[in-house]
Amino acid sequence: FGFGGLNNKLFILSHLAVTGYRVEKTQLFKIIFPNSTTVLQKDGELNSFADTVYKKYLIENAMTEQEIKSIDKRYWEFAVPVEDGE
Repeated sequence: FGFGGLNNKLFILSHLAVTGYRVEKTQLFKIIFPNSTTVLQKDGELNSFADTVYKKYLIENAMTEQEIKSIDKRYWEFAVPVEDGE
């Protein structure tokens, strides 16, 4: 197949698997405002939800640090890391 062909790609993939290479996940953050059920949505809008669906919308609207700061840097102080399994 030559350089860059299928054999080379398979060799690289097998090498990465053997050496334990992992792709690091991008850290996501949820925005938690004190004493509030308001959620900062990905479109930059603020929306208030009933307690029963609040946590679901927090996770659905989790964003990266850059996404949060691109909406408004002041929201960053309310950022809380999303844990695996949430």
